[in-house]
Amino acid sequence: MPTLNPILKTGNLTAEAQDNQMEEKRTLTIAYLAGIFDGEGSVYINKTSSPHSLKLWERKTPNYALNCGVTNSYRGVLEIFQKLFGGSIYDRKSHQVYDYRIDRIMAKEMLKNLLPYLVIKKEQARIAIEFQETLFATSKEVSEEKLEYRDSVYFKIKSLNGSYYHQQRLSDRTTVES
Repeated sequence: MPTLNPILKTGNLTAEAQDNQMEEKRTLTIAYLAGIFDGEGSVYINKTSSPHSLKLWERKTPNYALNCGVTNSYRGVLEIFQKLFGGSIYDRKSHQVYDYRIDRIMAKEMLKNLLPYLVIKKEQARIAIEFQETLFATSKEVSEEKLEYRDSVYFKIKSLNGSYYHQQRLSDRTTVES
C-alpha cells in the first residue's frame, strides 16, 4: 500500500517545509525589526580621545567604536533584538522606557541583517558597516590616513543623524497624490 505524503499523514510539516517556514519567519521578523529601528533606533560612533582615556588604554590616538541603539516603551520588542543579535537592555525607570544597546562587531552584524529593509537609516547603516570593517583592535597607534578616514566617518554619521536629513529622506520617498 503506498504511503501518504507525511504532511497529509501526520498533519506535521516535513523537515524541509519546517526549515522554509522558520526562514520565512526570521525574514519577516528582521524586516519588522528594521521598521522599528528606522523609527526608534540610532547609529552612532563614539570617539574617545580624552587624555585620561588615552592613558588608561595606553593609546596615542583616539579610539572609535560603532554603536547602535533602540529606545522603546515596550521591552518585548527590544528582547527580540537582543535574542537575534545580542547586546544589552537597560531600564530607564525615570522615563518608563527601555534602551537596547549593541556595539562594534555585533552592531555591524545587526546592521547587515537589517540593511535590506531599512529606509531612513539605510545610508547610516551602510557607512557604519564599512567603517566597522576597517577597525582593528590590536593597534595602539593608527596612521594619519586612517585617523582622517575615521574622523570623516564620525562626522558623516553625526550629520546624517540630523533631523533635516531624516525629513528629506522621507520626503524623497513619499509622494502624495491628490
